[in-house]
Amino acid sequence: MRLSKRSWKQQYQNGGIKLAVLLPLLVLFFAALPLFSRAGPLQFLSFLGVIISAIAWKKWQAPSIIEEDGAATVTQLKEQTIVQAVPADIVETATATDIDREQVSEVRSFESELDNRTDFYKAVLPIWQNHVVSVKEKTETAVTQLIESFSSLVKQFDDAGFSSQSGGSTAQHKSTLDLLDLCRNDLKPLIEQLERMIDNKSEMIEAIGGLAASTADLKDMAHSVSSIAAQTNLLAINASIEAARAGVHGRGFAVVAGEVRRLSLISAETGNTITNRVTEITSVVKETLKAAQKANANDRAMLLKSGNVVRDVLGHVQDLGASAETMRQQGEVIRNDVENLIVTLQYQDRVSQMLAVLDRDIGKLISTYQDNLAFPDKDQWMKDLETYYTMDDQLFNHANIKAPSKDEGGGETEITFF
Repeated sequence: MRLSKRSWKQQYQNGGIKLAVLLPLLVLFFAALPLFSRAGPLQFLSFLGVIISAIAWKKWQAPSIIEEDGAATVTQLKEQTIVQAVPADIVETATATDIDREQVSEVRSFESELDNRTDFYKAVLPIWQNHVVSVKEKTETAVTQLIESFSSLVKQFDDAGFSSQSGGSTAQHKSTLDLLDLCRNDLKPLIEQLERMIDNKSEMIEAIGGLAASTADLKDMAHSVSSIAAQTNLLAINASIEAARAGVHGRGFAVVAGEVRRLSLISAETGNTITNRVTEITSVVKETLKAAQKANANDRAMLLKSGNVVRDVLGHVQDLGASAETMRQQGEVIRNDVENLIVTLQYQDRVSQMLAVLDRDIGKLISTYQDNLAFPDKDQWMKDLETYYTMDDQLFNHANIKAPSKDEGGGETEITFF
């Protein structure tokens, strides 16, 4: 098969002739390398064999390569000729058809991707919905238990009188303080009475001491009477002696002396009796005084101890009153903190409402996919979603606006349940 000059040029550009010529030249070059050194007959013979082999390969292989490449070239030329011969509108139609094919391929690829996403949403969205429902239920259960516990604590605080808002509790606390004041007022006179008893005991001891001193005086007086009686008796004896010396004229005087002596004896006996009595009384008074002093010391110590105990009780009553007031104030603070904690725990109701809206919306989206319904309009979907909002936080989130903080007036101060 013979080709034109243009065909040969095209074959040359396509690489067919290049390969057929280049390989023998390379073989020839490497075969001639030994000739650059000292060559012998064997080297020349080898070089000649390589040349002959290259010529033979070129003769047998090049035409086939050229023929194959020529056939491809002819086919390409035919296509070009056909394209040139076809009118322009047919060519444009063919081009448009190729473009439609590309679009169809893209559409099919998009449909495949859409199917994959649809399957993904159908698989994932129900799981999301289950998780949302589970979180909602568990949160409601846990927070409800916490609220019940804290509500019970608040009630116990109210029953204990730690509420500043309850009139009955305040009155109960006031009555407790009044009772403590009453105890203090009743114990103060008791201390004063104990002090008076101690003073009276001291006065009685002093009186007994004075009695002991008086008995000592009586004893001295009794000794004086006995001494006078003894002296009188001596005088009577002397008078009797003188009357006996006087004889008949001294008889009357002797009678008087006898009577005086008898009276002195009686006085001496009376003085001895008084002395003995006074001694006994003095002994009894001394023993009584010792016992009274001992009893007074014991009573005084006991009364002082009782007074100290009463004073301590009064101090404890005062401390109890102060502690009761402090405890009431601290209990009121704790109660308010618990109330604030209950208010804070109301986030569960907000979370529950938000999760309910989210659960409903996910369910709506799942139904749309499962029923193969037309995809809803975004604006209409958002508008329908907004109708289910019940809190300002949801509206803020929907509008992508930051909700105000508690300091800005966004928090509650009372316990309210939705």
